[in-house]
Amino acid sequence: MELKEIENVLDEPVQESSEKINPVIENKLRRWCDTLLDLTKRNPSIHFATKVKGGKNKGKRKNNIFKFTLDSNTIFESLVNKNESISLSELGLIDLSKGFKSIYEGREYFHRDKSEYESIPDSIDNHIDCVQEQPSAQEITPITNEANIQTQTTVLEKLEELDEVYDNNEVINQFTRIKRDTESIVEERGTQVLYVVCGFFEWKDPLLSDEILNTPLIFIPVTIQKTRTKDRFSIQMVESSEVEFNPTFAYLIKKNYGIDLNIDISELLNTSENIENEKTIKDIFDLIEEKLTKILQGEVKDEVWLGKFWFEKLVLLTDIQKNINAFVNDPIIQNICGEKPQTKIEHNTNLDELSKQAEDKKPSEIFEILDADSSQRCAIEAAINKKNFVLIGPPGTGKSQTIANIIAECIVRGKRVLFVSDKLAALKVVKKKLEACNLGKLCISIHGKEIK
Repeated sequence: MELKEIENVLDEPVQESSEKINPVIENKLRRWCDTLLDLTKRNPSIHFATKVKGGKNKGKRKNNIFKFTLDSNTIFESLVNKNESISLSELGLIDLSKGFKSIYEGREYFHRDKSEYESIPDSIDNHIDCVQEQPSAQEITPITNEANIQTQTTVLEKLEELDEVYDNNEVINQFTRIKRDTESIVEERGTQVLYVVCGFFEWKDPLLSDEILNTPLIFIPVTIQKTRTKDRFSIQMVESSEVEFNPTFAYLIKKNYGIDLNIDISELLNTSENIENEKTIKDIFDLIEEKLTKILQGEVKDEVWLGKFWFEKLVLLTDIQKNINAFVNDPIIQNICGEKPQTKIEHNTNLDELSKQAEDKKPSEIFEILDADSSQRCAIEAAINKKNFVLIGPPGTGKSQTIANIIAECIVRGKRVLFVSDKLAALKVVKKKLEACNLGKLCISIHGKEIK
């Protein structure tokens, strides 16, 4: 799923409609919308907490988030502009608790048993090579080469700046879990949750908390890929995705301060059409800071982290906002809100009558593509007759099969069907059943990245 910039139409004048809008229902919808999105510091899109606050791990880095030593410009150049993957060693991962054994140009430098220290190349740039526990100067074999001694000192200085250091095995284990979990989420829900975030705005919001908030600014959707190198894993930008400004933060600023940040990262970084006005990511940071500091006290810091973020409810919220009039005037929504619907809703569905109609049908009038029992035929008949109903059943009782039959019956009658599910797996099961009956060409996937 790609992130899209929020258009907060709830704060804009309501579009003219031929139908009268009930203010009670509209106000209830607005309150429901406010509960959809967590705008407190508990939301990592508002406050990206990197350390555990309490317990035995207090002060240590939270699991499954990683800070990169590469700067934002380098990350953007590789992931976005060149569409290249970046290995773990190239990212210079730094754990704040245990240590890791890093690889530089295929050679190990600090060994886990600390019994040997090999010569370090003259240039290590952003790579940090360390042992399971941070080594002291006494634990490292002295090197007489002046250039190597200088490089060795640089390594130790970098290590001293860190609160914690990764253990390489732990990094691999955590990346294995992250890869498995994120792929499972994409498979089941079709939702992108793994992002590299560049730039953070440190500020105080008097409406939220006196605590300093650390808000991520720019999101790059990425995937984790296995490699045949010692790094085991690399990250790469998701195909056909876009870089986005933090939509939750944009919504918060719009809602609380009435200011539309209107920041289109892809347009600002489009260097292919306008080379003379080419902007780097640091220029984007300056632009963001200039806009934010006009209303808030804070500053932008250049850090790059990997983490998981959820934007599912944000998409739902945006959809409600864009179609507020349709929601307010829908008889089912009006009924849920406790108001008398403008259009009469038939509440009582006579199941016995529907069952009899299904039994009395001639074979030439039945267009089911899969087997169905009496209860399933009753549900199919209810759908054909435009009845509102809920079909309940435990797993394996044929709900997907019934839905496929309902879709087939509607297709024969020249109707269009929108099949919606919280989980992508459910959509795929029904589509697979339709494809097996040669109806796949009449279906189109409009879920997330499958939109074509």
